[in-house]
Amino acid sequence: MTTPSSATDHDLDDLSQFQVSGEAGDFLFNEGDAGTELFIVQDGHVELLSARADEQSQLVVLKTGDVFGEDGLFGDDTRPFSARGLTDFRVLKIDAAALEQLIREDVGVAVGIMRQLAVRRSWSKGSADPPAPEPVGPPRLLLSDGDKTFPLADLDDAVVGRVNRATGVTPEVNLTDFDTERSLSRSHARIVRRDGRFYVREEKKTQNGTFVNGKRITTGVDVELADGDRLRFGLIKAVFRG
Repeated sequence: MTTPSSATDHDLDDLSQFQVSGEAGDFLFNEGDAGTELFIVQDGHVELLSARADEQSQLVVLKTGDVFGEDGLFGDDTRPFSARGLTDFRVLKIDAAALEQLIREDVGVAVGIMRQLAVRRSWSKGSADPPAPEPVGPPRLLLSDGDKTFPLADLDDAVVGRVNRATGVTPEVNLTDFDTERSLSRSHARIVRRDGRFYVREEKKTQNGTFVNGKRITTGVDVELADGDRLRFGLIKAVFRG
């Protein structure tokens, strides 16, 4: 995950100094961490998570323009929830000095931010119920750029790969149009369902590999998938939901 460079004199026309980018599954911070910055989502989706009974439950999914993490600017020592990329993301990380300058230079923007902060604080402090989390929904693969979803609900055995133009065979998860670097095999991997559970398997060793949560899987071995797992087929990144 990339982080912004520190700056004492903020140039609000140069947003790159505040930008933080990461991949699906990367944490911006964890519940209980100290923090003194707020974040504004520029691109992608970020989910806020709260630990309950040793499990993390999703509070809300944030999209472009949403604000989170303001607690550190308003007197709280620790983060009341975790923030994790649901897709590849880019956010602005704003400290108190930059926020003060923003308010001086553009009151309209600051008012919009404050409205969102008021709503967020009402449920993060327990005075109101948080928004209902997005339903997990049917099993599917979501490409990390968010532009394509491959439904898996009706498939017990789905080949992941590229079109075989010699035979005309098209895989169920057809990544041909997205694999501009030709990093995939025609039958790169399979996603199979058994007893309601989903597994990914690389059936023959591929040059660019298959990865789950950053770890290359062993050829021929089924790896069970859980909601939110990050996958990479060659150079193509995706998230499993289901």
